[in-house]
Amino acid sequence: MKDKLTGKKILVMGLGRSGMATAELLLREAAIPLLNDAKQPEAFGNTLEGLCKKGAILRFSQEPRETLEDVDMVVISPGISIKSPLASAARTSGIPIIGELELGSLFDTGKIIAVTGTNGKTTTTSLIGEILKKGGRDAIIAGNIGNPYTRAILENKRHELSVLEVSSFQLESVMSFHPSTALLLNIAEDHLERHDNMQEYSRLKFKIFENQNSDDMAILNDDSPFLHKPAQTIKSRVLRFSRLNTVSEGAYIKSNHIVFRLDGNESVIAPIADIALPGEHNIENVLAAVCAVRIAGIEAGIIRETIRHFNGLEHRIEYVRKLNGIRYFNDSKGTNVDSTIRAIRSIEGNMAVILGGYDKQADFKPLADEIKNNSNHITGIVLIGQTANKIYQVLNDVGFKRVMFADNLEEAVYMASMLPGDGGSVLFSPACASFDMFADYEQRGRIFKEIVWNLKKSTACSSGASSSVKDTRDVKGQSQ
Repeated sequence: MKDKLTGKKILVMGLGRSGMATAELLLREAAIPLLNDAKQPEAFGNTLEGLCKKGAILRFSQEPRETLEDVDMVVISPGISIKSPLASAARTSGIPIIGELELGSLFDTGKIIAVTGTNGKTTTTSLIGEILKKGGRDAIIAGNIGNPYTRAILENKRHELSVLEVSSFQLESVMSFHPSTALLLNIAEDHLERHDNMQEYSRLKFKIFENQNSDDMAILNDDSPFLHKPAQTIKSRVLRFSRLNTVSEGAYIKSNHIVFRLDGNESVIAPIADIALPGEHNIENVLAAVCAVRIAGIEAGIIRETIRHFNGLEHRIEYVRKLNGIRYFNDSKGTNVDSTIRAIRSIEGNMAVILGGYDKQADFKPLADEIKNNSNHITGIVLIGQTANKIYQVLNDVGFKRVMFADNLEEAVYMASMLPGDGGSVLFSPACASFDMFADYEQRGRIFKEIVWNLKKSTACSSGASSSVKDTRDVKGQSQ
């Protein structure tokens, strides 16, 4: 397909970061990108003018017949559903549709390591990339991690490996995408506002293995029940990782050490005490990364040294500061229920938790149960955003009453700061997407950190002042 792009009119649907990078790659390959977005051209400033000078054409109409005239192919951005009216019209017209992930892979000169799962994708992708680089391998890190794959391909014409974070949105449009190593970390409820149900969501996650063959490697979480039965359809060689059990091939824990086993050979990688990342879920992420880098030929010593110093990522249980005896953690990347449950389990001692955001039609009952079960050290919940009332209702149903409402994030941080007491923590882990109030989780996390850094030392936030708030916080807040 890549040899036949010259002179072809290719509609680029969605002009976010990946759409812009897609247009530039198509221009490099002498194709004619037709740029389409639901926003008006003025929203993109001078960016579109630069692309048009290079040969791109604006086609901002949302009327399918007009938009798809003379179009040879569509490249759809991850933020747009394959079921959208324009994409559906293209399929009906017989116009091929691929995603930005697919397009990037057509021009990738290296082998691909692809990582998907509901939670842990970004951490695991980054850790794999860091270990490979420490091991002297020429690797790019791209995909859903925030660096568009097509951008990385544009900037790195020759490289040995691509380590890609891959989302279910990207997997919707997969046709020939073929990673030599593919990891599926876990599956939990998420994105049901876009996917029809959990069966559909799971099916999409398993598409990461669709084009693999017997020469490739599939890496699966042995502790995730969602991953067992569908794994029987995988054609590649399967390695497993487990925090709880011994596996026949893959990575597991033995005598408090990470062990890797392949072809009957077993090697000790590192004591689990060397893992700098907090939480049991990060042990799983490290085990998954160990599988990927060991089969890529990285020695145990390099892996051990890297995990000792890998402290995680911005917006993922990120320690911000300590003020008035209270620690503040930014987990803005906690955009689903399972992710927030993992974050809560990672923080020791008393804590207040800020929850709420864009409604992805999630079931908050498991989160409410987790909070109720930990009510001895969760001193209060502050709710914001579109889902505030929905979360309040499930917390009320399980009998957790220490709930407050805030009109905005700044107010939420102030309220939460009065709840945990000296030595406690404030955890911002929304369990929701950000789109009701913010552009994305990154902006939301940055604003949270700015608010925290602007907090002043005051008796209002001290442990001595918080006791009076605790006496009244079981009354439902009035700000809704």
